[in-house]
Amino acid sequence: MASPPRRIVPEPSEDTRRVAKEIRNLRPTHGNADLAGTLTTVAGLLRSSPGKFPAKEVYFITDMQKSGWVAQRPGDVAGAINAFKQVNAKAIFVDVGQDEVGNIAVTSLEMLDPVATTAGEVRLQATLFNYNLKDDANPEVSVKLSIGRARSERGEEPMTLREVATTMVKARRGQQTPVTFTYRFPKPGDYVVQVGAGRDALEVDDTRTALIRVNNTFPILLVNGKQAPELFDQSTGWLRFALFPFEEGERVPSSITARPKVVTTADFERMDPEQFAKFDAVCLCDVPSVSAKSVERLEAHVRRGGAVVISLGDKVVDFKAINDSLYKDGKGILPVELVKKEVATPPYALQLQMARDADRLDPLKLFQVDAARERLLQPLFSTFVQTKPAKAVQGELPRTILAFAPYTPPGRPAPMRVKPPVGGAAMIEWRPPLPGKSEPRESGEQMPSGRGRVVLITTTVNSDWGGWPASPAFPPLMQETLYYAASARLRERALTVGEPIELHLGAQTAKAMATVDCPRDGGEADDGPRQVPIQALGDGSVMRFADTDLSGVYRVSLGVEKREYLYAVNVPATSEDQQASESNLARTNREELEKTYPEWDIQVVADLANVAHATPTGVESSEVYYAPQGPPIARVLLLVMLALLLIEVVLAWRFGHYSSTGGLPEDGPPIKSGVWQRAHLGRAVGAVRRTRRRRVHPLARRIHRGFPGVHAGGVAVRRRAGDGRAAADARREQPLAAGVHELLLRRQGRPVAGRHAARDRGPGHRVRVLERGQRGQRPLPRPDPVAAGRDDRADARRLPAAGCACISSVRAGRTW
Repeated sequence: MASPPRRIVPEPSEDTRRVAKEIRNLRPTHGNADLAGTLTTVAGLLRSSPGKFPAKEVYFITDMQKSGWVAQRPGDVAGAINAFKQVNAKAIFVDVGQDEVGNIAVTSLEMLDPVATTAGEVRLQATLFNYNLKDDANPEVSVKLSIGRARSERGEEPMTLREVATTMVKARRGQQTPVTFTYRFPKPGDYVVQVGAGRDALEVDDTRTALIRVNNTFPILLVNGKQAPELFDQSTGWLRFALFPFEEGERVPSSITARPKVVTTADFERMDPEQFAKFDAVCLCDVPSVSAKSVERLEAHVRRGGAVVISLGDKVVDFKAINDSLYKDGKGILPVELVKKEVATPPYALQLQMARDADRLDPLKLFQVDAARERLLQPLFSTFVQTKPAKAVQGELPRTILAFAPYTPPGRPAPMRVKPPVGGAAMIEWRPPLPGKSEPRESGEQMPSGRGRVVLITTTVNSDWGGWPASPAFPPLMQETLYYAASARLRERALTVGEPIELHLGAQTAKAMATVDCPRDGGEADDGPRQVPIQALGDGSVMRFADTDLSGVYRVSLGVEKREYLYAVNVPATSEDQQASESNLARTNREELEKTYPEWDIQVVADLANVAHATPTGVESSEVYYAPQGPPIARVLLLVMLALLLIEVVLAWRFGHYSSTGGLPEDGPPIKSGVWQRAHLGRAVGAVRRTRRRRVHPLARRIHRGFPGVHAGGVAVRRRAGDGRAAADARREQPLAAGVHELLLRRQGRPVAGRHAARDRGPGHRVRVLERGQRGQRPLPRPDPVAAGRDDRADARRLPAAGCACISSVRAGRTW
């Protein structure tokens, strides 16, 4: 039931061992439950289940937590519940939870100061919430603050959390309890800050972690689009003075961290990427156009958590060019599309307006006091640029911070022919998703929260279109706006479970591998460090890691580089009252579930023996169903077949030489021969000689392959002492057998071996005879062709029978 839900066994399976193995390998995630997504996934599995199962049961092994099962909008799961009814499926809840279990969770951790420096102490505030159900459950809780610094150079130790402060607080039941710490960071760098509140039944929400970057300065790049002799006539003059009201050489208080640097548009286009990466915020003041290269650089800057502030003016004339380069139909960094310039005709003017409750959010928190709010809304304006209404892009909707409204000075009625100006947005901010081909993203995957913000100011930040730069509210508003836009770098940073990790690097690390060390949950499913590829992106590279199902600190390192990149991941807190949070362990029951989902057939049991199983439609419950036995039987038959194949191979290896019919090697011993076997060979050879078309009789081929006395150079026959007939037969058979062998070799296109080749004995003698002397034997005599031909003709009538007898005697294992 994780968010998003995942299929562990993707299709219906009858292999209970495999399903049990997958369940044993599961590990709990630290995110919220997705009830609607889970029931939709289960409904899909039910619809794809084979039709041979007339009744189906779905088991939910759960602690019956109310926040996970009682939906705020039951209509979102009505379609999935209807699927249970359509396929005759029964839902069985196996209750494994406990009643009246309390829990105290750390729900937030933030830095109260706008930026962390080494000049003074930094205030850190954590918030606790007591979820205990008993009225007298107001315990005192020990809250600890632990801090560790990330390794940034060679020779430094890896990050290790050390406890630096402890305090006792009384956490009241059902209320939020703030806890404040102060700490002075010893030197710049990235620090992990963690607040823990003891141990209870649910340990994953007992700690809250954040990452804070400590810097003594806040470098800001101001791009001046309007050149003028006077400083305050330039587009960046008033903004530079509002951020840093000191001359060169003056003593600067430690509380002033902004360090603005003013450059021209030409210098901005020629700036080196390494120099550009040193700035945390970039302000484009009345810049008429931006090149494609600079647009890519600004997009990469926002991906790395940097801020971009865009203000307009008289130099910005071509709105279409700005929209094409920066807006890109919602795919760029500009939050809205520019339309046209709106000018107020006197006596009308334009005045700032604040939306209701806008001062409860940054960057307007400083203006909650009535006097501060009045100073903010007092200045008047003459011109601004109208924009189209904001629209959401990949779930990210631009937010309007301030707006313009028509203003008529009191006591000065406007003429009838003068129309009042049309109001519109004055300051808009958002976090651009920046989708692209080089940055693939899975469907439903969240956008990283570590990205910077883009702020659009539809008027000037000098006195060309209004008098607000001289207002006492202008400096704090600009400072808070830049701090808020660059909060991804300056303030505490933390991800929620399920959000992907993004690490943006230089182009030199593209196609390399990064090592991600994930938190451990202590289970058997823990894996070691993960290897993640680094992909090229624009003029840099990016490492993306989406498997953040566990809360804790994730460490990223690159090859032999000693620097650590740390990311804090926390469990989610879903609502302000914390009642819909997973930290709230309040339980539900069958009655509440049936009241919420009246069409759902539900059982709640604590013991599986009490389950009332589903009855197939149209079949009595007493009918017996037999489990399929096909797979076990097939498995046994397959093993038997494999065993028979193995036995056959062993028997062939052990007894195969008794049926061998191959010839002896060339240098083998002479073979004994009988009189009647030699006669059969002579008849077969005679039939071959009489073949007019020089075709070899098939029986002669079989005799040649089965007669072990035939060698490449002739036939070796040991004569028997005192047997004159055997000697005469040998003299006639030897050259003929050699001729058969030669004829077979020539028909196969193979070379004829032998030291001597016989000459043709006339047109009727079609067989070449090879003669060869063997060691220990006298040379073979030349045969009489007339006598040999007569004998062959006389025996031709008995050739088939003789040939068969010869082959059978050879294959029977007899020796010649």
